Amino acid sequence: ITAGFEAGVTSICWNKHDAEYLTVGSYDGHIRMFDRRQMKRAVSDFDVENNAGIWRIKYKHNANFYLGENEQGNETTKNEFLVAAMRAGFCVMEYDENRQISAKVRYLEQGTESLAYGVDYINKKGCDLGKREGFVGSCSFYNHLMHVWDYSY
Repeated sequence: ITAGFEAGVTSICWNKHDAEYLTVGSYDGHIRMFDRRQMKRAVSDFDVENNAGIWRIKYKHNANFYLGENEQGNETTKNEFLVAAMRAGFCVMEYDENRQISAKVRYLEQGTESLAYGVDYINKKGCDLGKREGFVGSCSFYNHLMHVWDYSY
């Protein structure tokens, strides 16, 4: 799946609710979605920011936490995911039924002098995964910061 990439692939993730597709991040700052049945070209391509460098992709419903009844069959946030974009901060993103990716929330508080490297959802038992809000833990390189932040969109 290296065709079309201007730099190395850094992250590959799948959405358990849409398992025929892979979401791929690259040092070139693009997030691309590929249909696993035809990998020659991406079905969508989103440029987070010129030369951002995508380091991590994490789907909301793939997170490792306690799953409750609210998680089953949820349509509202099933295509939501987090991105650690090294030079562009952290983003909450989603894609639509045509697999077109859009950014919903951008978090830049960790400073532009550092690189956005780690990001994951923070959930607890009994939370409603269907809400377009939540808590995120993020960490950055060079300045050694870890932040916990909330969002809604």
